Amino acid sequence: MADKSKKENPQFKAHKSFTKKKWLIIGVIATIVVVVVVAISFLLITKIINISKDNSGTQKVLTVKDLDNPKVELTPSTSKASVDNLNKGLTAEIDNQIAAKQNPFETVYQLAGVLDNTTNKSRPNQLTDFIQDFLANHENELWFNTGSGTPDQAQVNYWKAKLYAKLVYNYQFIMLNKFTGSDGKPIVTTNDQLKYIDLYLGLANNPESHSRATAEYKNATLGYEYEQTEDFLVLKDKLAGGGQ
Repeated sequence: MADKSKKENPQFKAHKSFTKKKWLIIGVIATIVVVVVVAISFLLITKIINISKDNSGTQKVLTVKDLDNPKVELTPSTSKASVDNLNKGLTAEIDNQIAAKQNPFETVYQLAGVLDNTTNKSRPNQLTDFIQDFLANHENELWFNTGSGTPDQAQVNYWKAKLYAKLVYNYQFIMLNKFTGSDGKPIVTTNDQLKYIDLYLGLANNPESHSRATAEYKNATLGYEYEQTEDFLVLKDKLAGGGQ
């Protein structure tokens, strides 16, 4: 009888109902927590996967074919492996062109651009060493035929001037960024900049840089614009005055 009266007790029924609701609420909250944790975990895993993909992309060793991809950017942070591989590939192409007596300037200038854009404190001389070596040992190859025929003096002068300009700006970059040499001291490139500025200006002011080989066109301009002339005159004065 006591048990029956207890079951029928309104207070007991209310307590029992409250307990059920309490556990129901706890169950709902637990379910929500589980769902939230699963969702967060999924987002984190997805993000990690994407980061891994991005990292694997940046660590990819670049090849010469990658240079045709406009999304590929060459910067001072480009890996050494990529720079070495591009250097090796383009150097081989230059050697093949020279062996076949084909004009190598376009490839030379392409490689100069690669080395220029990827210059950093751990490889400060890669561009300057390359251009200086090419001009010292292969300048005559600039006279090899191109697709449009044999270059004239104006064309060869213009090509050389473009390489001189690369050297000036690269030497300037080295000094402005305070690259250091093997002795730990900042590399001073003032004299190098002045040397190649003078060589550039010498070609810019040379009549043979602006006329054709034939008498008929000897005074006609070819459209070779030495666009760095004014900037180099200003830079020369600045460097001569002890500036950078």
